[in-house]
Amino acid sequence: MISWLCRLFARLHALFFQSRLDRQLDEELNMHIELLIEENIQRGMNPETARREARLKVGSRDAAKELHRDARAFRFVDDFLQDVRYSMRVLVRNPLFILLAALSLAIGIGADTTVFSVANALLFRRPAGIREPNRLIDISQAKPGRIDVREVSYPQYIDIQERASTLDGVFLYEPMPRPVSLSGRDGAESIFATTVSVNYFEVLGAQPAAGRFFNSNDSTNGRSEPFAVISYSLWQQHFKRDTGAIGQTIRINHEAYAVLGVASEGFQGSSITTPDVWLPVGGTPQDSLRLTMRGVGWALMGGRLKPGATTAQAAAELKAIGTALANDHPNEKRGLELRVADLSPIPGNLVLPVTGIFTLMIAFVSLVLVIACANLAGVLLSRATKRRREIAVRLAIGAGRYRLIRQLLTETLMIFSIGGVAGLLLSRGLTALLISQLPKTGIPFHLSTGLDGRVAAFTLGLSLISAVLCGLAPALQSSKTDVISTLKNDATATTHRSRAQNVFVIAQVAFSIILVVAAGLFIGALRRMISLDLGYDPHNVELATVDLSMAQYGETGRPFIRELDERIRALPGVQESTIAALLPTDAGIRIGLRDVKADSPPPDPDQQPSSVAWNFVGPGYFSTMKIPFLDGRDFDAGDQTESQPVAIVSETAARKLWLGRNAIGQYLPAGVLASEGVNARAALVVGVVRDVRSMGRDARIAPLIYRPLQQQYLPRVTIAARTTPGHRLAGEIRAALFSMNPNLPILTSQTLEEAADANVAGQRGAASVTGGLGLVGLLLASIGVYGVTAYTVAQRTREIGIRMALGAQRSQVTRMVLRQGMSVVGIGSTIGLALAFIASRLLQGSMLNIPPTDVATFAGAAALFIVVGLIACCVPVHRATRIDAMSALRHE
Repeated sequence: MISWLCRLFARLHALFFQSRLDRQLDEELNMHIELLIEENIQRGMNPETARREARLKVGSRDAAKELHRDARAFRFVDDFLQDVRYSMRVLVRNPLFILLAALSLAIGIGADTTVFSVANALLFRRPAGIREPNRLIDISQAKPGRIDVREVSYPQYIDIQERASTLDGVFLYEPMPRPVSLSGRDGAESIFATTVSVNYFEVLGAQPAAGRFFNSNDSTNGRSEPFAVISYSLWQQHFKRDTGAIGQTIRINHEAYAVLGVASEGFQGSSITTPDVWLPVGGTPQDSLRLTMRGVGWALMGGRLKPGATTAQAAAELKAIGTALANDHPNEKRGLELRVADLSPIPGNLVLPVTGIFTLMIAFVSLVLVIACANLAGVLLSRATKRRREIAVRLAIGAGRYRLIRQLLTETLMIFSIGGVAGLLLSRGLTALLISQLPKTGIPFHLSTGLDGRVAAFTLGLSLISAVLCGLAPALQSSKTDVISTLKNDATATTHRSRAQNVFVIAQVAFSIILVVAAGLFIGALRRMISLDLGYDPHNVELATVDLSMAQYGETGRPFIRELDERIRALPGVQESTIAALLPTDAGIRIGLRDVKADSPPPDPDQQPSSVAWNFVGPGYFSTMKIPFLDGRDFDAGDQTESQPVAIVSETAARKLWLGRNAIGQYLPAGVLASEGVNARAALVVGVVRDVRSMGRDARIAPLIYRPLQQQYLPRVTIAARTTPGHRLAGEIRAALFSMNPNLPILTSQTLEEAADANVAGQRGAASVTGGLGLVGLLLASIGVYGVTAYTVAQRTREIGIRMALGAQRSQVTRMVLRQGMSVVGIGSTIGLALAFIASRLLQGSMLNIPPTDVATFAGAAALFIVVGLIACCVPVHRATRIDAMSALRHE
């Protein structure tokens, strides 16, 4: 196939360029001859003699045209095609070498391309369906020197929109879509909606697939009409792409919205999230507070630069606007500044962490490519040794060193081209695998990881650079061949190649041991996280989350929750059931301690917490989760709204709030409860339970306080049912909920074990990636050790034969070969362990619980490479000890 393409290119070159050049050269030669004829006639020659003399002076037309072709630099095309054709003939004669080289390169290039494809989709790819995205910017507010972005309020957005003169428009949007219910003939289903400013689509420059978008003219007195824009997928799923859907009414959370328009296919706004519905801010009664509360941030902003305006100008203006707003509203939180950045599909506070993660991943996968390149470079040196007579003959008959280097580099380039194409194809599957391993957040998102110009250019550039770096050293070494000694078959002519090959193998071992140590560190961190005592049992617990506000429940939701709990308890296979606001895997609702009882002792600054975490649970929560009681009692049916407020605290909360005193009978600070909108009466502590730990979080355990759901109504709750092993209840819970209210969908459905595993997704992903890369690096390093040892045995066959003829024992030959192979392992391991120690220090800041020093991991990696080195040397040692002295000498 490639040979056919080369011939096709040669024919096209001859057809379109060679013939055109020939015509041009013919015209120039004819003009030159005519000028010479005129000059000869002026000297007194007759026309026939003048023409003959002119033609003799010019000489052969074909030779002159050939010289002109070379002078006009078209010769390099022919030379390149010759190099390609010759390289193809050489490589076709070695199919096994091509297969192994392409496979190792495909793994390295494919891994790099995979990571870059995902990073490109998250950080660089422009969103679809948006006009001139290079003029869009993100606007955020944060404290100076911090990367965490704070949401803004609607009044702040209005002020910035009115004052910004470098922007054509400023838009507002919720950072994360929220689940809502969509009512239909067959009941309700959960979809995701996001609230945006009325000029959102207008500033983005988006075009609808049907109908129209709402815009700045659709707002009346700060309130928008009840209409919505639906996504293309929702239009396709529910309306079969019927344009008659425009103007129809859909019911979201039992509220009517008119469908104003349909977003174009692939449009998902300025974020990676994929909402099903876009609602204008102020379009629901729940948004009334959002329009007036200045101090409560809930949204992010973006803007479009005016023609000619730069990002730097907009940043300077918005920073001044932020300062002016802070002076105009001194009661707001101070110390925040407005920032401007290029439009990014992920929120601003995640850009740097995500960039850091992908930089770390690129570094690891690049090590695999470096190892593969070093392995291939060593193989190319070995092949050059076998071809040394061919190279010597070519040099002897006049081939220049530059021409020889170019030929050898062309061969390497062909190998890397095949590896690059294979790596690009392999990356498609690896990208899908990597995306499937991303943490399940419950928020719908879409990453467009298809092949684009940036990914193709990255793969092409990576292949070309790797080919040059990998093939240059072998080509330079091969072109230094001593013609005389090589033609005499002098073995000393290849000594320098052995040294170069040893260097490549040492590099392979060094970089491979870095990957193995990194994999050991991440796997160790994951193992430590999994082995933590959670304080509860996550096995065999089914979860389902509902939001009663979607069905317009108020206080009437209390009996609904009780009845739902009773129905779940009655299901076959259910051992225990409960309902709670949050799960043990969640961090809890953080509330600051701003009030203490008058009779409490002075708090110890080292013991008294500045905040506690709250959870609201139903009866049976602790038995369902298997959280043991240390003292006191559980909530019961008597703990109702009109009865004494009660609470259960964790052992850490009891110790830190009451400084070692018995917590039973103590009262929680009433001021804290009142300030957060819960029951104002001080709650009596009736029980103390064991601490629980959220996996993947800091080792410190936060104080946790539990309140009964009967005394504090919350519309969004999670049903938790402990079942017999292997029994799943998702369908039964959905059916029970549908029978009670068909317009109330289940938002999420999973097991408690899956929720707990999601908290260690970062550690699990890091361990999986580095573990796989470590295995690949170990395999490539073992191949390199085997190659250099086998090459040494082959080169020293005569020497080994002489030694054995003089009485050398097999054990002595074994030690000699092992010394050669294990020396490169020892040197490479020493260098690699030193580099791995430096890398481990850098990884401590990756928030993946990497310990400062893990002697066991380093010692295990060193021992592993010693074992692998010994195994790789087994076959060469066996061959060396089986060399027949007379046969070796006779062959030489």
